[in-house]
Amino acid sequence: MILGYPKEKPLYVSYDCQLKDSSTRAEGLQHNCDTLAGNSGSPIFNRSTQSVIGIHNGGDDWENYGTETLDRDFFTVAENVMAQRLWQTSDQTSSFGPFGDNQDILLRHFYFNNSKPDITIRIEMDIEDGYDFIMIRDGSRGIRRITGKIFETLSLTTPATISFSSDYAGSSKRVTIERID
Repeated sequence: MILGYPKEKPLYVSYDCQLKDSSTRAEGLQHNCDTLAGNSGSPIFNRSTQSVIGIHNGGDDWENYGTETLDRDFFTVAENVMAQRLWQTSDQTSSFGPFGDNQDILLRHFYFNNSKPDITIRIEMDIEDGYDFIMIRDGSRGIRRITGKIFETLSLTTPATISFSSDYAGSSKRVTIERID
């Protein structure tokens, strides 16, 4: 998994990727994560252990590559910060909004939990119907796109992300996500 801010965009997460055989590459890691210009320097995470395993260096038309992290002490601080901001779900309820135009925001990420992979959330939202969207992606590779004014209970498989995307005009008021399991 790679996290970054490519091309001055909001936080972008590429998490459906794998390492490749890197025996022929001097940089040490080859991967097939989706990346864009500006992802260089982004941390490469092992999704199941939630630890930094490398730094993305670049790519070409055929492959992406990075440098393996050998000095774990340097990355301990970065891992702790990311764990607190992205993977931890200590607050059961999170509210977001109002939203502006042309926003793409990662609202919540529920970390992978091998002992209890399924979670239940309640989502309440009042966003511009048909123009602004909530994208929900869960560990079973299911993607769901919802819009409008709703109050719904959903079952998800971890890891799961919930993100918001708005168009160039109009306004969306609020999204509230409550973990209820």
